[in-house]
Amino acid sequence: MSTPERDEPPAAVAVTLPSSRCAAAIDRAEHARFGISPFNRYFSAGRIRQLAAWGLGRFADVHFYMPAAPSAFAFEALGYGPERAAWKARRQGQYTRNRILAALRDLDVADAEDRVLGWAELDGNAEYSRLYGRAELAPRARTGLRSRRAPRFPARAPELNNDAQCRSGHATPTCPPVPRIETSPA
Repeated sequence: MSTPERDEPPAAVAVTLPSSRCAAAIDRAEHARFGISPFNRYFSAGRIRQLAAWGLGRFADVHFYMPAAPSAFAFEALGYGPERAAWKARRQGQYTRNRILAALRDLDVADAEDRVLGWAELDGNAEYSRLYGRAELAPRARTGLRSRRAPRFPARAPELNNDAQCRSGHATPTCPPVPRIETSPA
């Protein structure tokens, strides 16, 4: 897919909302956070630009989250040594970060760097750690399961409740499951 020219309207975007809570969050249009998987070819440079254009035109604030660091665990499970696995995850994460930044800069977003969140930005965030711990314990509380604590790494962006905040301090209303957003050529 080629990247549309700057003056072209963004591609059509279809949003599938699994609940009324999701619809309310979309209607408020306060904040959008796109999770971009570093190893998923769906997120081409053109697709990222389409999502960014749509989000920036619809929401008061937009961030992109790309969880590259936890991918090292998958590489270790595939037999890579820890150093090589971490290097591969870092390299792909940087490549993905650069694609996101290029899309944002192409759209003349002045604070592009601040809109891209990776594991490094979340790892030291106290609110994220608090919410992650709460989410980790929630299934056990409901089912009565007790087990050893799993390794600490995020499964996705901190999408836990209406009290959550992004690094910039914006409220991040969410709804499980996450709304599905698809783009198609204009």
